[in-house]
Amino acid sequence: MPRSVNAQQQWIEIGYTIFSKEGPEGLQVERLARILDLNKSGFYYYFGDLDSFIDQLFAYHLEKAHAIVLQFRNAATFDPDFFSILIAFKPSILFHMQLVRNRHIKKCHDLYKTINAMVDPEILRLFSDFIGLQNHHELVASFYDQSRDMFYARITDENMNELFLRNLLGEVRELAKNFFKQS
Repeated sequence: MPRSVNAQQQWIEIGYTIFSKEGPEGLQVERLARILDLNKSGFYYYFGDLDSFIDQLFAYHLEKAHAIVLQFRNAATFDPDFFSILIAFKPSILFHMQLVRNRHIKKCHDLYKTINAMVDPEILRLFSDFIGLQNHHELVASFYDQSRDMFYARITDENMNELFLRNLLGEVRELAKNFFKQS
């Protein structure tokens, strides 16, 4: 029995990795089987079909999101705590990016919204301090939404590192400062 649970988890983990890098179009049963060096009949035994497999990938991502929320909740600062968490959970962040990029698919859109509802309040606490707007909650939330969208539009597997994050968030901080100077 442990071997079959292990094999099922292998399918999930490789599917998660591929989805993180390529989105849903990268998920092909024969390709997954070839990468794992497993028979594709095992895929159908565990998951039934590709839609059920994707449902399990999404459930796995939701589990990962709960772990990330706990990390954000325990973070004291945006820099370096927030950066470290993003780097530590890079595959999950990239998976979430794919949800954004594929939000025209209802399942992707719904999971993206569900996870954002969990994660955003924890990030907003750190973000408002980072940009220096602790007493402007609605404005911070709006600016955060735009910054989050900019983040997901720009990240890739290759550039998701501390330097990229520092540069991007430095740019966000400068935009906020300039906006409030003009207001």
